[in-house]
Amino acid sequence: MSGKGNNLNHEPSMMWIKSVAVIGILLSSMLSGCSSTLRYGAAGSSLSISGMQDAWLNDYAVSGEDAESEAVHIPYSKYQTEAMRPGMYFGGNIGPYLMQELYIGMEPGRTYRIAQGLTMWNLGFVMNLKMSNNIQFNFIPGGGVYYYSKKEELPPMNGRINAPDEDFTGRAPILLTSTGAVSKFVWEILYQGMFFQIGGQHSVAPPPTIMIGEKTSAGTAQLHARQCVGESGKNLACADYFNPVEKAQVSVSGAFLAIGFIY
Repeated sequence: MSGKGNNLNHEPSMMWIKSVAVIGILLSSMLSGCSSTLRYGAAGSSLSISGMQDAWLNDYAVSGEDAESEAVHIPYSKYQTEAMRPGMYFGGNIGPYLMQELYIGMEPGRTYRIAQGLTMWNLGFVMNLKMSNNIQFNFIPGGGVYYYSKKEELPPMNGRINAPDEDFTGRAPILLTSTGAVSKFVWEILYQGMFFQIGGQHSVAPPPTIMIGEKTSAGTAQLHARQCVGESGKNLACADYFNPVEKAQVSVSGAFLAIGFIY
């Protein structure tokens, strides 16, 4: 089956990208030519995924006509969520008034996975509102971009499913990705070597990309049915074909929290 390349290569490449991003923030802050402030700690970001429906994946062209024709039920709705995602936070000043931030979320599964999940990069304008001997208050509005990915697999199957560009025989990856713009503001307190942030954010993004295997979009026509009866082979019959991800949306609009140490 041709879907294995996507399954094997996506997570290591994302780990490299996120590692390089963290190093970039640290280096640019230290080389900014001013007394920089580095931040590192834990954070939480809103994440909403909606508009997906469960469906039977099968091939309309061979369903009920081939001894190896197959249908598998895909619970796309399990992608949906409305929650705060925990993650890691890195921030660094660039000059006295600019700060870049990197949030690396962790995607829950059997364990929390850093290679998948939500990643955001923001550039903020630091407005110092009040300073005392021990406490500094900042208001930081800004904006940036986000990237989200989540990977699942097709259930095991006995036969095969013939999509227009590739065949599936089970365990092919299902990969959802989304990229968009984010506007953000936070109130920040700096106190005795620690920082605390609370604020909100709003995202704008096109519909997410949902791929099965390497080449097949989940929105491909005549690939998903609302119902299938019978067993694999000639008595398999599926009906009411539709696009189960036509109204899918990913949003990071909502609350943002962060707490950690400053250097």
